[in-house]
Amino acid sequence: MSDKINTQPVSLASRAFFGMGCLGAIIGAASAAAKNIPMVKNNEIKRTEAVKIVLKESAGVGLATAAATAVVGTVAPRSGVFSLLGFTAVTAGVKMLWNKAASSNKVSLPMTKPEIASGEQEESLKKETMDKINK
Repeated sequence: MSDKINTQPVSLASRAFFGMGCLGAIIGAASAAAKNIPMVKNNEIKRTEAVKIVLKESAGVGLATAAATAVVGTVAPRSGVFSLLGFTAVTAGVKMLWNKAASSNKVSLPMTKPEIASGEQEESLKKETMDKINK
């Protein structure tokens, strides 16, 4: 008997979920960019806010894809339809958790010009900020 341990499947699995995670991140970024570019052009959101959204979506979709690849590759590696259903379920679940965690960190935006914030203007700024956050 040989004392060598076969590490090839682990290596292939780690490459698979890393590669799928990167692919998911690219797809997430492209999807978020497609949604946010028109909003930036219409001055609905600022460019920096769009970049933050794209990065957050990219990370979330990449993480969800990598996690699903790892779980399904371990639990049901060759079961066809069940692998696809499992992949979809795990990806959706992880992405929902990501969205919940990312949205719980909402902090009210600091006002850049405090001298204009008085009375009705302050209420208007608060409403605008809340509308943008809730989109």
